[in-house]
Amino acid sequence: MSLATVNQFGFKVFIVLSIVFFLSACQRAKDHEEYISRLARVLDLDKPQIKGIYPRFPEKRILKLQTQTNTISIKSFLGMRDCKLHLVLAERNSLLGRVATPSQRLFNDLKILHTGPECIVKIEDEKLKNQLKTYLLNKRQDLFPSLAHAFFTQDEYRAFWRATPASKTYPDFLPSESTIDDLKLINAKVSKILNEDFVFLDDENSALEQALGRLRHGDAGQLFYELTTHHASLEAANTLIETRLKQKLCLKPTPTQQARYFQNVINKFFIEKIQTKMVALTKRYWQLMPHIDELEGRLLPYADKNLTAWIQYRNSLFKQALDSTKKHARLIQQLYHQCGLESGYQVS
Repeated sequence: MSLATVNQFGFKVFIVLSIVFFLSACQRAKDHEEYISRLARVLDLDKPQIKGIYPRFPEKRILKLQTQTNTISIKSFLGMRDCKLHLVLAERNSLLGRVATPSQRLFNDLKILHTGPECIVKIEDEKLKNQLKTYLLNKRQDLFPSLAHAFFTQDEYRAFWRATPASKTYPDFLPSESTIDDLKLINAKVSKILNEDFVFLDDENSALEQALGRLRHGDAGQLFYELTTHHASLEAANTLIETRLKQKLCLKPTPTQQARYFQNVINKFFIEKIQTKMVALTKRYWQLMPHIDELEGRLLPYADKNLTAWIQYRNSLFKQALDSTKKHARLIQQLYHQCGLESGYQVS
């Protein structure tokens, strides 16, 4: 799927679940605001409005889980009293079991699939044996969609992607130092389930729940917010430079005083501040996103299409943001060339 196709698809799909923030630069980042203000002043143009796009994580109500009708009758349940499965099913239908979180229900499904086969061996009644086989088969077929649903509808993963302006020290100082380790642990447990290893000890369940709990304090949403801010701001700056490329800042390739002022703004505000910050954000992107991509890649084949569309759209915005500094630098080079200026850096 091409980037253009993804963008078009994203806008159509997210007309309901995306929120478009029309934010001033002062709301997003003071360095960007000052850069664009000074750029507009030295180029003698009106300051453009910054339009940032941050697609909100899909609401729970639109993330559907399609599973088969899969029940065990009271009579069949009583016929399994000699099996460990009997206790697992009792736990499922207890008062606590009925209000369990998606992840807790998933752990119960794993127990069912682990203890079910040995129960089939113990049962002598052929009708009951066949009923249990069908029940376990349906459970097995529903497991991977249930796994994806349990993970993506958890409040923790939604909080992980919440749009939050980062602190001034981000990403040098992170809100959670354990995020990558937590993603690795979750990835390993998801891989274990997808490989049909259903034996999960209580301490494994606890470790996974704790990793999910810490994930809500991770910085994926902050990183995305900062990068989309960067992209939106540089798009506004690009309109200023593109205007001066058409309405020439310099009529011949000889530096004017106005061109020198322009170069000074580029050096002091773009290179020293914005580009430096972008280098740090890009580094954090390559630390964090490979683990997220690996995890989402395992689960997306079983996830709701609305979640898949959101991830495709999000990734297209990430790509635009990562490319935005290079695109802006090329426009600067073109204006330097028009005015006979030499830059102190190279753009590949």
